[in-house]
Amino acid sequence: GVWWFSPACRAEPTSCIPLIAHPPGWDLQTMMHQALGSNMPIAFAVAKNSTMYKELPQRLKTLFYWWTPDVTFLGAHVKRLIFEETDPKARANGDFRTASELLHLDKVASPYVKQASQRLHYFLTEFSMYESELMSMLQLHTAHGLSLRDAACQWLRTKSHVWKGWFLDQTSCTTGSGLVDADGQYVAKRDDAKRCAFCLPGSHSVQIEDIAGVTFVCEQCPKGHQQDTPGQLTCHPCDPGRFASTEGVHNCQMCKPGAATDEFGQTSCKLCPAGRMSPREGEVNCIGCPAGQFQAFEGATECELCDRGFYSELLGQQNCSSCEHVLAASSSARGAPNASECKCLPDHYFKPGSGCMPCLEGHVCRGGNGAPEQSIGFFTLVQDDDAREYQIFKCRDQLRCSQTPLGTCAK
Repeated sequence: GVWWFSPACRAEPTSCIPLIAHPPGWDLQTMMHQALGSNMPIAFAVAKNSTMYKELPQRLKTLFYWWTPDVTFLGAHVKRLIFEETDPKARANGDFRTASELLHLDKVASPYVKQASQRLHYFLTEFSMYESELMSMLQLHTAHGLSLRDAACQWLRTKSHVWKGWFLDQTSCTTGSGLVDADGQYVAKRDDAKRCAFCLPGSHSVQIEDIAGVTFVCEQCPKGHQQDTPGQLTCHPCDPGRFASTEGVHNCQMCKPGAATDEFGQTSCKLCPAGRMSPREGEVNCIGCPAGQFQAFEGATECELCDRGFYSELLGQQNCSSCEHVLAASSSARGAPNASECKCLPDHYFKPGSGCMPCLEGHVCRGGNGAPEQSIGFFTLVQDDDAREYQIFKCRDQLRCSQTPLGTCAK
């Protein structure tokens, strides 16, 4: 075969230490650099094939390049050749005298693992083994002819001190879960618990600490709060317009018609006071009755129209005002929104300064606040139109005095 002798032993090749590389020369250039930079007397060669490569270093006791953990040279009792600690900058510039950088092994998992199983997430986080531990496991595989699975099982049976820390205790609950007993009922103490389970909707996970360490229990959402998702750490206060009167609520209820609340986290809704109403579910505020309407009772879903002869000018009234207080012998239509809607009743007429007056003989009064009309057979002399002062005469000839506006005669 072909050998390459390092300068340290090139003048006397028999003093070189042989190193056999795996075909086609794995990392051969790097090893040559290391031998040159460290003045090591090494003769390099490449094995003809993989079988020869695995045989020659063990039979001839030569140097060779390999990696761990692996079983290929496990029974050869090999020793590792240690170089200076790796210098990444030097190696990046082509100086390979320092050791190769160790390969970093990362644990990669789906971001949803924790949500799906916190116990699995804990195991994946805590799982850790030293190279020597892996090699001792592989030693069982090669020395006793065990399958890799059986070798791993046998190693685990004798190394419980190594792997016990990888797993959560059955009652060491994690966030979003809580203690349950053998029947799956949620409990508040570790002494009563057998395992952990996700907190149900209507509850949340709360951390506690006892002599055994930290764990979690599931507590019902307090009144005025809700939680509609399992495995949560908090409960949310009810939004305005909603309430929760009991503990453990999944979803807050909407205020019923006739009630409302404009605050968060309420355990009940307030009945609308007299003069106000709430027509729909989930109202944040009660609505004041509009002008012309009223509501005398609390908890109303609608307001009522003021009766005839009454009016309401302001919002949120508990009752309506009587037209009699504004204008004697007056009335109004239902739902009158102000006092100006109060008008004199039929058979009355409006006299400024006096109010509604009984209709005079010789007049026709149809109601309202307008002037009266002459009746048939009468004539009215208007003495003061603004003050509605009249002098009434009875006609000798009724045909000459028809029902006309005041102060006019038939044509």
